[in-house]
Amino acid sequence: MTTQSGMHHRKAFTGKTMLLWLFGFFGVVFAANGVFVWLAESSFPGVTVESAYSASQAYNQSIASAREQAARGWEVDAGLSRTKETAAHLEVTALDRTRSPLSGLAFTATLQHPAHDGKISVMLDERGSGRYSADLSDVPAGNWYLVLEAKSGEERVFRSENRVFLKD
Repeated sequence: MTTQSGMHHRKAFTGKTMLLWLFGFFGVVFAANGVFVWLAESSFPGVTVESAYSASQAYNQSIASAREQAARGWEVDAGLSRTKETAAHLEVTALDRTRSPLSGLAFTATLQHPAHDGKISVMLDERGSGRYSADLSDVPAGNWYLVLEAKSGEERVFRSENRVFLKD
């Protein structure tokens, strides 16, 4: 709107305009928060155990098993390396407290991605001299939790949880 003197007059800032700006601002904030909540929920379910009560009941047994394992003084090393585009090789070396190779154990390995549900489980083959290994297929690159368990007969004698990184 132009007056006789050539000056422009602004439209009055009314309560309606303020209300529209307020709704627009909070609408954008709520939409962004909704997108972030959806992304968070879809990328990690947040559940690590199905029943926290059952897990708590096994806690004392887990502590006792860890003490027995520490008393054995075993040295167990694991290495995960890329062999082909999506394949990998897992190598475990197990030595007792005198650094003698441990044989006759049944090793299992479970790879679990920290942010996704899928697990990769495999039995390791004994290769002699305390060496156990397995070849894995369809293992994407990235960070993984590696859970190693060894049994002697039916008794679990070793368990470790490690974080490993697999390159492309």
